[in-house]
Parts: sequence; structure tokens; C-alpha cells
Amino acid sequence: MKIIASIFILVTTIFNFQNETEKIEWREGERLTWADFKGVPENVAGFVASTNSGISFSYGMQSTNGVMEITYDINTYFYPEASWYKIESANNHILSHEQGHFDISELFARKLRRQFEALDKDETFKEKARKIYRENEKIRVAFQNEFDKETDHSKNISEEKKWEAYIAEQLKEYNDWRKK
Repeated sequence: MKIIASIFILVTTIFNFQNETEKIEWREGERLTWADFKGVPENVAGFVASTNSGISFSYGMQSTNGVMEITYDINTYFYPEASWYKIESANNHILSHEQGHFDISELFARKLRRQFEALDKDETFKEKARKIYRENEKIRVAFQNEFDKETDHSKNISEEKKWEAYIAEQLKEYNDWRKK
């Protein structure tokens, strides 16, 4: 077996916490708890909590007897040390909002898996995968910001309920691309 290329790339969240050692992988049916938030609360007016989550992917390329083989792995992570809450103001409603941020990251990981699945598994994969990841990440961040804007960071309860339902619906729609 002759290996032409073996590439490992790890792309992290917009906050680029590449040295973060502790992380929690998104899992179906598992929910965040306040104990998962281990960061130091920031003094941001009106903010009770902050979730740091994102998508990473790695891939490898090798050629055996002229046949290109490409493997990739896409994960959604929550970063406890970069996520925080103010204990005196925290409640289950706000925790659900923070879970929503984590779920949005998982939704975009599923979208990324779907896009990667459709790519040609040849020498163009690397360039195309990076481009798709960057675009997916821009859209994910905008989606996260829209979630906060429309829910007023969880304060608008009717919008919060709409968003929670929408995120759950989208996760189901992309269920075929969940991590197995």
C-alpha cells in the first residue's frame, strides 16, 4: 500500500480554541447542565450565560494502487472552560437557550456531513472541503446571532419557543446525517 498523502486537519469554532483540552461531544438525547459550564463569568451587561460550541473536522487522503481513498470525521463540541454562567441569574429557561446554541452547531455539522458526502472523493476534495467548511461556518455563526437577536438572548419567551421547535425540526430533517 502506497500512501501519497495523509492529511489531518482540525478546524475549530470561530473562537479558535484549538488548545482546549476539555470538550463535550454533542450526543442525541443528552443535554447540557450548568455543571458543564466551567468558564469564568464575563461582565457583559444583560448576559447570564455564554455557550462556546462549534464544529471540527478531520480528513485523510491516501492512494492505494491508484485508487484515492478519502475519509473524514465531523464532530460537534461544547467547550466547558470557554462557556460560563452567572449562578445568581441562571435558570432552566436560560439553560435551554444555551442548549439551543449547542444544537445549532450540531445542525450545521449535519449540513456539513451532507455536503461532504456529495463531494467527489478525489484530489480536489481538500480544497472543496475547506471552502465548504468556511461557508458553512459563516452561515452557522449568522444563524447563532439571529437566534440570539430574535429571542433577545432568551428573554423573548414566545420567540424562544418558536426557535426551539424550529431547531428540533431541522435536526430531524437532517437526521440522516447525524453522527452514527
